[in-house]
Amino acid sequence: MSQFDSSLFIENGNALVYYAFDVGAGIDLIKAEQVLQPDAKKIQSAEKKRQAKYFEFTPPPIRIEDECPILSVGSKFSTSKRVELLIFDFGSVSVRFQIPIHGPINDVIDLSVELYENLKMQEAAKAVVEQLIKRIRPLIDRPAIAARVEDYCIFHISKTKTDLSPQDMLKEHIVPLTGLLRAETSRPSDREVQEILSDRISYGSNDVTLMSWYAAVIYGENAEDIYTVLEFANLVLMELSFLDSRLDKSLDEFYDYFSTQHKEETLFKFDFRSKKPQMRRITQLQIDSAISFERITNALKLMGDDFQARVYQLATKKMGLATWDASVTRKLSTIESIYQKISDSEGSRRMEVMEIVIILLIALSIMLPMIFPKLSGH
Repeated sequence: MSQFDSSLFIENGNALVYYAFDVGAGIDLIKAEQVLQPDAKKIQSAEKKRQAKYFEFTPPPIRIEDECPILSVGSKFSTSKRVELLIFDFGSVSVRFQIPIHGPINDVIDLSVELYENLKMQEAAKAVVEQLIKRIRPLIDRPAIAARVEDYCIFHISKTKTDLSPQDMLKEHIVPLTGLLRAETSRPSDREVQEILSDRISYGSNDVTLMSWYAAVIYGENAEDIYTVLEFANLVLMELSFLDSRLDKSLDEFYDYFSTQHKEETLFKFDFRSKKPQMRRITQLQIDSAISFERITNALKLMGDDFQARVYQLATKKMGLATWDASVTRKLSTIESIYQKISDSEGSRRMEVMEIVIILLIALSIMLPMIFPKLSGH
């Protein structure tokens, strides 16, 4: 139980819990929208000040609402009976639970601790995704729910018992807010508090957003567009980490195959086997991975809106998206190098086979007259 010395009392707010899933190589959103109607709707920014021309997905994802059993989280909080799903064409689905929050900040910090790697909620989110897949399975390319799941929490504080400005909120209550962001009941170090403060972001004078790798805290009104940017960032994290693990597995398989092949080779044993099957497999992996990578990284357009771009940039920093991006890019480059080496090896093998065939033909042309002298006219 948290024991932060804070008088902060939340009158109105919500905890939003996101779970990101990979459900296949792609989804036909046009047909999916027809199947899911009337529940489906294309997503756009909720605020008039930041309209959709500055906030675009390519192509636009579909958001639907569904019924879900109410889940108790800790002793004082429960989820709402409605759950939202955001469906992207590159095969990702984000599930959003909403938990109304009301009470002292210490109770909300305890909620944050409960939400951290909460298997009950993760299983509930997976069950919702499984129901979705049943409805649109024919529209999903290679449908399968990946084992990897990424979660993220947003604590949106709309109103406090004492009317506080964002400046007063940070000045008087930054320590418990840092605990909320870290899902820890122990007091954070001064360095961690300063790191949170240095990365704060605001659209106006009446709001502030703080972020960590696990959660975000928003103080103010009208934050639906921030929700969407952070939800998408969590989806990107899941997809990049999932793609990275797939590439790792493939690289390990390639290493094992070629290590075994190298051990089988001897000075007097020439390998006549073609490596075209391996080349085709690597080519397919390259194509699938490159397409997935491009579709993920190019899905969200924030051109012209500096605030949303800064929110996404900060989320990228906190979630480590640049690191995952660099890792995937490096492994794609490694696979390209492997393909090139196999291609060169295949070219050398063909040349060696041709040389052996030519030598055999020359030897045969010399030996035939000796074996069958009548054929040579002697």
